Amino acid sequence: MVSNYKNPPTFDEGKPYESWKNEVEMWTRVTDLQKKKQALAVALGLSGRARETAMEIPVDDLNKDTGMNTLLEKLDGLFLKEEKDRTYDAYSSFDRIMRDSSLSMADYIIEFEQRYSRMRKYRMELPDADVTLSHYRDEEILTISEKMNTAEKQKILVKLHRQFGHASADRLLRLLSSSGTKDTECATILHRIVSECETCQRYSKIKPRPAVGLPLASQHNETVAVDLHELEPGLWYLHIIDQFTRFSAGSVLTTKKGSEIVKHFIHDWISVHGPPQKLFSDNGGEFNNDEVRDMAENFNIEVKTTAAYSPWSNGLIERHNKTLTEIIMKVKTSNDCDWETALDWALMAKNTLQNVHGYSPHQLVFGQNPNLPSVLTDKPPALEGTTKSEWVAKHISALHTARRAFTEAECSERIRRAVRKQLRNTDDRYEMGEKVYYKRVDCPEWKGPGVVIGQDGAVVFVRHGGTCVRVHYLRLRKVKNEDDGHVMNDDTERTIDFEQRQNSTGDTNSNDDAGDEDPENQSDADSDTDDTETRVSTGGQTDKEHRTDVQLKIGQILNYRDVHSGSLYRAEVLGRAGKATGKYKSWYNLLFIEPTNVAGKTDSVDISKLQNLQIEPTVDIVNSSEDVLITKDVSFDHAKQEELKNWRDNNVFETVQEEGQKSISTRWVCTLKETPAGLVPKARLVARGFEEFKVSELQKDSPTCATESLRLLLAVICQRKWTLHSMDIKAAFLQGVELSRDIYIRPPSEADCKGTLWKLKKCVYGLADASLYWYNRVKQIVLEAGGKISKVDPAVFYWIDQDCAVTGVLACHVDDFIWGGTENFSKTVIPHLRSVFQVGREEHDCFCYVGMDFVTVDETVHVHQESYIQHMQSINMSPSRAVQHDSFLCEEEKDLLRSKIGQILWVARQSRPDALFDASNLASKLKNATVQTIHEANRIICKLKSKKVVLNFQHLGRDPGLKLVLFSDASFGNLSDGGTQGGHLIVLMGENGKFSPLSWQSKRVKRVVRSTLAGETLAMSEGIDNAIFLAMLFSELTSGCTDHSPPIICVTDNHSLVDALKSTKSVSEKRLRLEISSIKELVQMQKIERVLWSNTKEQLADCLTKKGAPAHQLLKALSDGQWKLE
Repeated sequence: MVSNYKNPPTFDEGKPYESWKNEVEMWTRVTDLQKKKQALAVALGLSGRARETAMEIPVDDLNKDTGMNTLLEKLDGLFLKEEKDRTYDAYSSFDRIMRDSSLSMADYIIEFEQRYSRMRKYRMELPDADVTLSHYRDEEILTISEKMNTAEKQKILVKLHRQFGHASADRLLRLLSSSGTKDTECATILHRIVSECETCQRYSKIKPRPAVGLPLASQHNETVAVDLHELEPGLWYLHIIDQFTRFSAGSVLTTKKGSEIVKHFIHDWISVHGPPQKLFSDNGGEFNNDEVRDMAENFNIEVKTTAAYSPWSNGLIERHNKTLTEIIMKVKTSNDCDWETALDWALMAKNTLQNVHGYSPHQLVFGQNPNLPSVLTDKPPALEGTTKSEWVAKHISALHTARRAFTEAECSERIRRAVRKQLRNTDDRYEMGEKVYYKRVDCPEWKGPGVVIGQDGAVVFVRHGGTCVRVHYLRLRKVKNEDDGHVMNDDTERTIDFEQRQNSTGDTNSNDDAGDEDPENQSDADSDTDDTETRVSTGGQTDKEHRTDVQLKIGQILNYRDVHSGSLYRAEVLGRAGKATGKYKSWYNLLFIEPTNVAGKTDSVDISKLQNLQIEPTVDIVNSSEDVLITKDVSFDHAKQEELKNWRDNNVFETVQEEGQKSISTRWVCTLKETPAGLVPKARLVARGFEEFKVSELQKDSPTCATESLRLLLAVICQRKWTLHSMDIKAAFLQGVELSRDIYIRPPSEADCKGTLWKLKKCVYGLADASLYWYNRVKQIVLEAGGKISKVDPAVFYWIDQDCAVTGVLACHVDDFIWGGTENFSKTVIPHLRSVFQVGREEHDCFCYVGMDFVTVDETVHVHQESYIQHMQSINMSPSRAVQHDSFLCEEEKDLLRSKIGQILWVARQSRPDALFDASNLASKLKNATVQTIHEANRIICKLKSKKVVLNFQHLGRDPGLKLVLFSDASFGNLSDGGTQGGHLIVLMGENGKFSPLSWQSKRVKRVVRSTLAGETLAMSEGIDNAIFLAMLFSELTSGCTDHSPPIICVTDNHSLVDALKSTKSVSEKRLRLEISSIKELVQMQKIERVLWSNTKEQLADCLTKKGAPAHQLLKALSDGQWKLE
């Protein structure tokens, strides 16, 4: 017995260790010692082996609030194991004596484990029976010798694994070791057997839950969690809690409708604290519905949900639900008050008494605790403890009861044990296309396998047959045996058949599993290929077909007869009124359309009790998000056969028998291509590359010709007076280099290859690295033809003759080539390319290339995008919406604006530098776009259409007189947020002032600048970097090396910058000195010939940095193709 509460119980190895632990637990409850000192006191009171073990723990670890847990965990490892061993030795001896001689030892061990598991006296896990009892069955142990080959060893080990009830690899290794087996290969074989065993995978344990999660909020009202907790049948309370301050609010509900949730959330939280940034909830239908999402969209709230069957994902509110519910029940029982009163005072007690970050939630939110009745603050009348009002008395009684109940609940040992329970987190990532098993709480075995189609944090989306389920990653297990997807036991097949029958009869999953997806909207899971066809569901569905199983979709129109009045009603389905698996699964919310006296009203209706129910037929387009084009009365059969012929002609695949190989599916992309002969159906067979395993680890990037490189190529061709040509390669990706890995695809139905797979020899459209394989093929052929790869742009090639003169140049943009060269080049190199590649259309003088029109007139190439610009459409708005200039855009309007901004930026960067600043400024406003932003986009489109701009590329005179001229400019602090816009224009200019435009840019200066000088310097530095790139490429394409770069001339309208570059005096801003010194160094190295000043009116880059700056000088220069430097 403990005589002094300051002295902990002493430990004697002669008595049970668990008994001593109970004494220590009781002592910690009654001792006056601080919590930090308790572990130190217990450790000093130990003796023998216990003291030696305790002394191994650092003092700092014991001198903590968790020091006692650390000490006991260390002692558990020593003494609990010994107690288990002693107990098991006694029972193993007893069971050996009771063994029936007719029973084999292997079967006896399995039966022994089952009998021992049913024992409750010793309350401990069974140690490895096969290891402990192995020496009683030496004659039955299957021995493994080093003389056996791997196949023989595996056969014996598989038998042992199954004979011992699918024992783990470690248990079997201990068994083999105790039997004298020393073979080192057994461990590898055993681990492979266990990892590939389907039964072990299906009945394995799920991953441990996370011990702690990262905080979801760092300030008040950043993340708010919500949950419903049942008080009694048909009565719930809505609990709302702030994740940072733990401040709670709530109200009592009699229904779980989404409209009621929205009403009470706005009343209890938003009206007091304002809208939170995030709303965190489970996947229940009361939160995961259109009304809650609509509320969130209107209040700018981001909605996040947890995975199915994973309450720990929202563990904070689950723990506080327990505390709050216990308080409510005690207040209700003690005072016989109503539920609303009990909830109100329970929330008040929790918010004012709980300690969070050193303060109560009420203090963290409002700055102070409320002035509640207390002996410390009460004035004399309040100390009397009497009142004339029964209502006041009930509330004061409820207040004090709630405060007492909270203190009791906070100290509850049940809650304390639940909160301190040890959990672990593995944080696995799942790749798209991986096969996995998933666990459900109502089933002892793993379900699946399913295919991962995405992951959002801890929630993994798995497609299983025709159903999409949301699963927490802790309840997932990867399929390690590749054959599992094709070979299953009978039980699995029966389970999947049953699920498929459920889907075919229209049964839906619970909200946790299926979310908002409707099985009728999902694509056919058994289909390997998708054609771009329109599927229409015709005919109505009556109430006689599947009255209780009919599934309605939002927006469907119903016609039915009312049971009581006999009136005919017509209504639109708004959504479910209850969970899909609950007792209200047949209840739906309807918006009445007819008769007129109820039109516009809403109500909840049980469709299983409606008379003459008819569902109006709807047109349902399947997989419209995947199809590239949907047409009517157009046949793509011939186009598909042509594509299959291309695959065979290019020797893309070889046919193999399907033997369970991992394969990926295919689909057709059907389009109508515009040709001189009219619209022609085209079909392309595409592999679903995202289904390939570990696709994220592949190298996928491949070079394409930069826009600046393309313009420089035009300038070189015009300077050499060569003819400009374009060449289109047919089925380019099918002509790539040989594949370096094995990929099997399932043939489309049009190929008529049942029971076989196609093993790819070459990369095909849809695979992640198809473009890279094509580029490698192009590079290989060009090098074989004597070409060279540019050092600065690998998508540009050139050829030189014996005199080191460049004879031809070529650039590739995926499967589109553009080239020019001498007559000899056209007769030798180009025919070689035609013989190797399947060439489609070839054009010269006038053609379209990568969205731009090229027209050659008198050795001058004109480039424009007039046809594309004229097809651009403005964004239409209703007159009432158009006048709301400051109104923020909805998501649909934002998507439309985003599309238009992309079109404008494309045109501005390719052929319209005069619109580049407006386009760049418009793109920066997209995040907070308003109706006024749409008006600005429409004005830019009108501006582009109002004036045709043509870029001229021409012969500029002698090569030695050529130079790169850089016009740079910046506008200090002219952006809406105070930022600085910088821009530049680079041209290749001859001695006579004629030029070819090469590059232009307008963008925000990368860092914050403090002066106009700093902005101008950074803009010039950015332009010089681009000019050096172009100078080196020009040198390569004209001389075959990078040593003959043309000189660079910089033009600015900033006097201070010109003076700073000429002066030896440093500028005051130290960061700016680095940029200026780098420009000075380039001048000294003669990479820059000189820096000129020009007035603003003659600065061609002025319109690239300012809104409303006149662009007529730039447009005139581009039109004339000439500019005179002063």
